Amino acid sequence: MSKNNSWLIWLVAIVAVVALIVAVVALGKISATGEAINFRANKFIVANSCDADSVCEVKGNISSETLLKLSSNAGIVKVESDLILTKLGQTNGVYFTTTNQGKLTIIPESGYADLLATLTLSGNNYPGKVVLSSSQLGEFNIIPSSGITKIEGSLSVTNLTGNGNAYICVNSSGKLYRSLIPCI
Repeated sequence: MSKNNSWLIWLVAIVAVVALIVAVVALGKISATGEAINFRANKFIVANSCDADSVCEVKGNISSETLLKLSSNAGIVKVESDLILTKLGQTNGVYFTTTNQGKLTIIPESGYADLLATLTLSGNNYPGKVVLSSSQLGEFNIIPSSGITKIEGSLSVTNLTGNGNAYICVNSSGKLYRSLIPCI
């Protein structure tokens, strides 16, 4: 083989390899700049993104033009951090924090919270519960499933204040009132 033929063979081999690489990149089977490659699934796994692996890594914001829904096949979405809920453009939000013992603390930055629903409180695996609700008239209802409301400590009712000690009476509609004479 002459020297002229050997460089021609090398040139053809190099051109064939380059053509193969260009074809593979054009078909999307491999990323020329990707950080990781999954040949079996023909999907790219890119760090800091939601893609073919089982972890969604995000540096910054997750946003959606419509409703954003987080879900999982296990039925649980776990947020491994404290959570702040706020609307776009708002400066104040609501903080949700937890402890290793499972204590949940909800802190509205405004100092108050509106609960526009009936709230049912129960201990973990307890059969009893307490329902807190309000009426259209602004009445506050505490309804324990046991029928017993227990207050440990003191109870202060501001509209029963006055000068000196008095009796607390109950009228026929079940309302408490302050009386200077004993209830009959």
